[in-house]
Amino acid sequence: QAVARLAGDIKAQATAPPAPRDNPYKSLLPYSFSDASRFFGREASTRFLMGRITCPDDRCQFAVLHGASGVGKTSLVHAGVIPAMIEDKHLPLYVRLPPDAPASFVANIKQALLSNLHTAPNLQQATLRDFLRQAADLLPEGKRLLLILDQFELFFDWPQAERMAFVEVLAACLDDDLLRASWLLVVRSDQLGTFSTFQPAIAQPFANTIVLPPLSREEARAAIVEPARLDGVTVE
Repeated sequence: QAVARLAGDIKAQATAPPAPRDNPYKSLLPYSFSDASRFFGREASTRFLMGRITCPDDRCQFAVLHGASGVGKTSLVHAGVIPAMIEDKHLPLYVRLPPDAPASFVANIKQALLSNLHTAPNLQQATLRDFLRQAADLLPEGKRLLLILDQFELFFDWPQAERMAFVEVLAACLDDDLLRASWLLVVRSDQLGTFSTFQPAIAQPFANTIVLPPLSREEARAAIVEPARLDGVTVE
């Protein structure tokens, strides 16, 4: 029920027609699922990123999306990648990292899918690998779970013990050949090198890194012109 509910909720938000409002632009606010129909200029980045996280081989199990602060990483994930995942019948789990290490970050990830986790003691006590495998087994054949950990630069401020404990959990998930799940860690570019601390538990943490550059001239034009066109305003 939780899997179906999450997929249905995201699909409903992402496919709903844009609500009329006084200003068609988000300014400096990040885009959300419900802004998917107003999100322009990042179509190529969405397709490229989807190809790097949904392929069936091992190289797509773990990816790092990085870019400068404010370049639009969260907006790309919310209004580009997550709706595309749902359209392709994959299941995204979005988790925003807290600034301080929680008592159990694994529980936070589980609650992204099952908010009332306390009502299912077996799932609450299961390892993250077993929990995710049960969820992934409910998806159509060939489809994947995508776990998106946003603002991952905060992770490197956690105490070392908590960091290493999570890296071991993540490594166990990546080592499971039967688990149809991919991980996308979203981080500022200035923190990219810190992923070297994932070794040796994760042998090649830099093997699938994707940089999000600033908008090109044509992408920026689409981001300016297309939202206005939805409200009946044309730009010469």
